[in-house]
Amino acid sequence: MRSSFGKTQGNRLGLVLGTGMDRDIHPVTTVTITDWSSLDASSSETGLICERDWRAQVWAWFLWPCALLSEDGLPLEMNGLERARCADENGRRRPRETGHGGTVAHASFNGLRVLSLESRRAKEVEKLILTYGGAPSVVPAMREIGLESNQHVLEFAAKVLDGHYDLIIFMTGVGIRAMLEIVQTRYDREEFLAALRKVKIAARGVKPGSVLRELKIAVDVIAEEPSTWHELLQAIDGAFGNSLGEMHVVVQEYGASNPELLAELSSRSRELTKLPVYQWALPQDLQPLRDCVLGILNRMVDVVLFMTAVQVIHLFRVAEQMGVQEDLREALRKTVVLSIGPTTSEELAHYGIEPDFVPSRPKMGFLVNEAAQHSDRLLEKKRKSEMGAVVSQPLERRG
Repeated sequence: MRSSFGKTQGNRLGLVLGTGMDRDIHPVTTVTITDWSSLDASSSETGLICERDWRAQVWAWFLWPCALLSEDGLPLEMNGLERARCADENGRRRPRETGHGGTVAHASFNGLRVLSLESRRAKEVEKLILTYGGAPSVVPAMREIGLESNQHVLEFAAKVLDGHYDLIIFMTGVGIRAMLEIVQTRYDREEFLAALRKVKIAARGVKPGSVLRELKIAVDVIAEEPSTWHELLQAIDGAFGNSLGEMHVVVQEYGASNPELLAELSSRSRELTKLPVYQWALPQDLQPLRDCVLGILNRMVDVVLFMTAVQVIHLFRVAEQMGVQEDLREALRKTVVLSIGPTTSEELAHYGIEPDFVPSRPKMGFLVNEAAQHSDRLLEKKRKSEMGAVVSQPLERRG
């Protein structure tokens, strides 16, 4: 994993061939991809061209069906648009014609230095940044730790078996799995799952929802994207209305507690119980994060990707320990700051930072793809604004 601040040469394209079981990352300089929706089995357009230099071409024919992981690390069918990633003789990317009289949006970091504080999916985000011509620095800002005592989880399980609760709200899939691991140290797993199936269930988004479906637990309420506590509360209100006032509700927390959600649920329900299963802590070795702070202060970072609110909290906590929190705030205002969604944006706002961009969907692939499209322009705009402010200062003094 790269943790230095520098430029990386070469473009990378991820391919998924055949069944999609084998994924590899191959360096290429030019690629043309045809939209799956327009494919014809007899069409000569069905394929992929990769040039390693101007003398050599490799034509890879695909049997239908197959899957392809394009430069944003996502299957093409996720957005239905044709993709074209091209490079000129100097290795610079440029848009190519789609074959339908237009061009595909340019998506490249163009060598910008991109910092990500992702922990769980550090390797994936590094590959995506490389794919889009960025120079990645991926430094985990947090580590997941279990609570010192699991007794409260076992007490929760006992009350589930007794039918004590009316509604259980699950916030993350990882939290559900961690909870089950703890519960089955004392109770029969299947007996506990059978008891859960008798309770009303709410899920904050598709990830906990998919884990619950794997466990054959029906989900009564699921929050729509961007799946913040606002959407979750709205969905619960819509499903249960005034009857929520007669319910004993449990919230399975995900790391940091959400006081706004807890306050709203407490005012609506007969009784509210919070169930923390795991929490986030700073990394044991803080030096990489300190280096990140110094890198931002010294203008060695062009783009920062924030993918969770906890990443924001921890970066500023380290800056506070270093005595440079205000300096970090000012430096980030001169850097392109991207937030994955509303919850992270709220935390940035708490520290006085307004994100320059939020992706169309709160997903890592969409964030990196759209960041590659817009970061160059956003950074140029910030630099011009900064230069304009410097130039105007002497004029104002003369006036």
